[in-house]
Amino acid sequence: MKKTLLVYWMLTISCAYAAGGIDPRASTTPPKMGVPTNHAVSQTMELDPMSKQQALDAMRKAPDDTVFVFQGQRKTKAQLLSEASTRRSPAAPRAANPFEAQRSKLESEEDAKVQTANAQTMAEFSALKQKFLLSK
Repeated sequence: MKKTLLVYWMLTISCAYAAGGIDPRASTTPPKMGVPTNHAVSQTMELDPMSKQQALDAMRKAPDDTVFVFQGQRKTKAQLLSEASTRRSPAAPRAANPFEAQRSKLESEEDAKVQTANAQTMAEFSALKQKFLLSK
């Protein structure tokens, strides 16, 4: 009986310590068993009556364990974010920063200029080739 009580006492202290409920150095009496009160209950938020911008703001501000109800489906914030990332098209990558966006814009402009110059050069070459071939 004493061993069982000792094991029970050690388990309750270790479980409470692991949950962050007690400091083992502060007290030598076993904690009272009951319903834990320090655990946060996840919120449920209805997105249908909100506008798109309000829903996006609410999702950004909400904690990760929030459950959202959208079009009759209950999903967590993590599930909604993963679905949104899979819906994003890989063909249109987003620029990492303004520098990258400016760099890609300048590269495309330079490519267009080079292609135009190449087309003009090829046209002049063809004209000169025709001129010299016809003159012989």
